[in-house]
Parts: sequence; C-alpha cells; structure tokens
Amino acid sequence: MIFKAVKSNAILVSTPDGGAADVDENTYLVVKSPDELSSLYTQMDKALDIVEGDNEEWATFLRNQLAAFIKIIATGRMLEDYLKLIARTI
Repeated sequence: MIFKAVKSNAILVSTPDGGAADVDENTYLVVKSPDELSSLYTQMDKALDIVEGDNEEWATFLRNQLAAFIKIIATGRMLEDYLKLIARTI
C-alpha cells in the first residue's frame, strides 16, 4: 500500500524502520522515537502545511519522494520479487 500512496501524490509519513526503510530519510516525513505518537502528529501537521501551502513546495517534495522510491516500485523489480516468492512456495 505504501507504494500506491507514493505513486498517488501522497506525502509519506513513516518510521525509518517501516515501509520507508529502503530510502533516504530526507525524502519522507520521519516519525521518530521515543515519543512516536507525538512525532506522528508533528509530521502529519508538517504534511498538512506542505499540502496547504505553496503548490511548488508540494510538487518538489513529491518529485523527491517519488525519485527515492522509483527503484523500489519499478515494475520489473516487483515482477522479479513476485516470481522469486512464487518459486519458494511451490
């Protein structure tokens, strides 16, 4: 689901060990410990500021985020992963 959200122009808010573990922390809004709940609200507020603010800032953030994830969500790589998964289950 995380990749569908990124592809759909959503601003990603995640923990560094979550679905965004494979990309640079500068390309999404990071939820950090020890108070993850407070950090989550802070990052959601920051995401809202980006969305409600300057359209160019939002576009730049999304371009950087998508560029970071493109290697992960590329169709060829995903097909390879699925084929390997199927091969292990047979």
